[in-house]
Amino acid sequence: MALVKSLAKRGHFNKWFDRQAAHKTVELYQQQLGVCVSRKCVRALDVSHVLWVESEAGVTAGAMMLSRTGIEPVYRVQGLAVSQEFKRQGYGTALLASVDGFVGPGATVWLCVDKGKDSTDWLVRWYTRMGFELAYMDPSLQFQPHEIPLKKLVK
Repeated sequence: MALVKSLAKRGHFNKWFDRQAAHKTVELYQQQLGVCVSRKCVRALDVSHVLWVESEAGVTAGAMMLSRTGIEPVYRVQGLAVSQEFKRQGYGTALLASVDGFVGPGATVWLCVDKGKDSTDWLVRWYTRMGFELAYMDPSLQFQPHEIPLKKLVK
């Protein structure tokens, strides 16, 4: 299994963390999600953790960011991406499985899958196998009409 590396934000305003989180994810998120990640973006999303796995060559093979929301320990996955050349090798599974250890028991982790994409059904089934459940009825989660919300209570 891949070794997951992580950074946790210390304090609300931490320019060093914001810069490192953007650096670790910018190229991968651009390729896989079509999203440009900058320091400003990391700060705006209030990212609290960045987790990534590297290839043997030191390239970021997979990454995800977490944002803590509200007073209760609730974390939103802000993009989970694995480079095309490293898909189906357990990098995404390793990243998602490691979240429980970072957020701790009793925390809720949630994410959204975009509707209407080729990968939608597969992703919903995969997240369900990873312990997530549909969360349309949870009023505390803010999601868009084009998204399918899923959540998991960490035990």
